[in-house]
Amino acid sequence: MEVRFLKVKIGKRPNGHADHPDWTKLPITRGDPERSGLFMIDGWKYDNDCGHDEVREGDERWDSPYGMQWGCLIVTPQFADQALSYFPKTVSEISEAEFESFYDRFHAIRMSEDITDSKVLQDLKNQLVLDDAVVLHGSVGSAISPRKPVLTARALCALDPDDPEPGVRRNRRKRWVSCRRLLGIEQPRST
Repeated sequence: MEVRFLKVKIGKRPNGHADHPDWTKLPITRGDPERSGLFMIDGWKYDNDCGHDEVREGDERWDSPYGMQWGCLIVTPQFADQALSYFPKTVSEISEAEFESFYDRFHAIRMSEDITDSKVLQDLKNQLVLDDAVVLHGSVGSAISPRKPVLTARALCALDPDDPEPGVRRNRRKRWVSCRRLLGIEQPRST
């Protein structure tokens, strides 16, 4: 899938809502707000470090005065061409390297390195505790239950973020390099 990267200046309307370009004005969307999503890959990537009510100075490329916020989009080439033509004051094209910098430094700044399924971990913990209680009360007839090694092995796998066992998983969206693979975006062609 061939994609392009857009940087969008998002202002603030008097009612406090975000003021981004009206994509329904693009011929490709045919006036239907739902159609714009057909040309965007994985939706908006907002600056989660500096919103409308904060100011970022000192980063010439991503400065952010009070009342505006940056957002980026991954879009089809056709959508990019029309957005750049219709909204030249608020939409600009950036390279993938610039997008990656934005994604890692500002969009994913508050994302966790790992995704934890607390219910799975709590269930495993409960099974281990109950297993110990059964042994403690002599119901098994030995110092260790036959389930203990299996439960312990499952718990160790569940705590390994790179193991497929449910529990703790590596957040593949934390860095652009892994998110790109997750989305199936091909590497740019070398010239």
